[in-house]
Amino acid sequence: MGKSFAAKFNWCKLISNCKLHLSASPKDMSANPSLDQTKAKALVDFVSWAITDGQKLAPKLGYVLLPPEVVKHNQDTLKSITFKGTPLYTGP
Repeated sequence: MGKSFAAKFNWCKLISNCKLHLSASPKDMSANPSLDQTKAKALVDFVSWAITDGQKLAPKLGYVLLPPEVVKHNQDTLKSITFKGTPLYTGP
């Protein structure tokens, strides 16, 4: 089911509708009072792992692999996330 479902699904339309709101100011995580820079970086690192190396676990857990264009879109979004102006993402 995984690959055939992914192939039939229109990921381009999905990408334009996906948004992750992390706080009142989605690009600067310092706007969330429950996060310090260490926790914010850990969250960004976890999302980065989940969309890259974590994908290896997807089939065993019954999930479809993310298409490369979705991974790239997520990585581009991660690049825009900061903490008091300091970028948190160190990936590609």
